[in-house]
Order: sequence, then C-alpha cells, then structure tokens
Amino acid sequence: MKPDHVERIWMLIIGILAGIISTVLAQMLIAKYVSPNKHNTQIELASNDPRKELANIGVLWSDENFLEAISRGDARAVKLFLDGGFDPYIIVGGVQSLPIKLTINRTNPREVVKLLVERKGGFDLNHIYHIQMGYDKWNATILEWSIMQNNMELLQALYENGVDLNKKIDIYSGRSYSILPRDWSRERAKQDKSYEPIFKFIEKNTLPTQAEVSPPAPPKPAHPTQQEMIEKWQGDEYERYNRSIRDGTYNKWKNEGKNH
Repeated sequence: MKPDHVERIWMLIIGILAGIISTVLAQMLIAKYVSPNKHNTQIELASNDPRKELANIGVLWSDENFLEAISRGDARAVKLFLDGGFDPYIIVGGVQSLPIKLTINRTNPREVVKLLVERKGGFDLNHIYHIQMGYDKWNATILEWSIMQNNMELLQALYENGVDLNKKIDIYSGRSYSILPRDWSRERAKQDKSYEPIFKFIEKNTLPTQAEVSPPAPPKPAHPTQQEMIEKWQGDEYERYNRSIRDGTYNKWKNEGKNH
C-alpha cells in the first residue's frame, strides 16, 4: 500500500472520531445548559397558572371536569381548580350539583371538604343548593345529602368544619317539610339499619331541644264525676251536721237544709 493511501485512511479515521466526539460534547452541553432551563420554565409556568398545570395532567378547565374531580376525589385537580378561581357554586344544566358529586366521593371526602373550606374567599358549608330530583327542583344542603347517601366520613368532615346539626333541613319526599337532622336520620335508621351509625353520630352531637330540657308541665286536674261530686257533698254535709251538734247550732243547720 502506498504511503499516501495510508495517510488518507488515517485522516478519515481521525475525522470520524472527531465528529463523534463533537456530537457527544454537544449533547452534554445541551443536557447541562438547555434542558434544565426548559424544565424550570415549565415548572414556573405550571406553578403560576393552575389552568396550564391542569392541562399538563390532562384535565381541561370546565364545569363538568371540576365536578368529576370532586366525585372521584382527585384532590390535586380540585385544588388547581380552586386555586385558579373556579366557582364551586356553579350551576350546570340549571342546577347546582356539588352536593350530589361530593356525596359520591367515598375516597377522601374529608380532604375535599378541607380544600373547599380553605379556598380563597372561603366556602359556606351550610349553603342551600338548587337540586334537580326527577321533574322537581328543591333546595338542599351538603349535610342533607350526606345523610341521605349514608356517607359517614363526609358527615364527620362537615361537622368538624362547623356545619350546624341543630338547624332544620328541608326534605323532599313527595312534599317538602322541615325537620332536624337528628329526627330525619332516626327515621331513616328505622327503615334501614345501615343508617344507625349516622343517626348515633348526629344524636351525640346535637343539642337537646327546649322541650327536652324543660320540666314536664303538671297534669291538669281531672273534672270530678257526678258520683264524686255527690259523695263530696254528702261528706261536707255530714261534717256540718256533726259540727252543728257540737256547737248547738243544729236547728240552724236543719233550717238551711230546708231552704236548699
């Protein structure tokens, strides 16, 4: 092989090695200086914009997605919605569905309630919602739905965060009427034994009513019968007769009797 051919081969090998080394060095520089900056930018955008962070986890900003996050107990998504200023009192299809969705949550209702209460602007757990029941619309609170759906953890979370168990709730059962949560839960426990823990919890944490703490009124005296009146009159007259004998006023008693 001629010397000039050997030199060309070596030059080719050196050129290939130089290209490989340049490529590796370029990738290392990109990994060190470019990628972290890009990653940090994404984190900064996500932390400053809850809507973008929701999009990053595949959740669109919508009423339906917020309610679904409530029902399945997706605490991260719920927090992002609330941090982004989402209105928890939203009306979807003409009704407010939050109580229904919250009672479906059997995973972490206590955590979701805490997020709602701690949201900027606060949250009224005693708020009255407009609920659709078949063709009828009626008013209801989250407390009412927690009892109806037998959700003990949600009931406890509501009580821990200040829900008033001594305030009457509106019930719809063919007709609307107001009743204390304790009395309503007692009715349900009589119909279904699985509601007994709900009833016992509410009964334990409910103040007694005025009627329960006031002493019972004394019984009204019964009207005497005719026979009792006759016997009383006879007894009184017999006593007057004996007195008249003792006092020497018999004739006076006798004359009074004739005049009656």
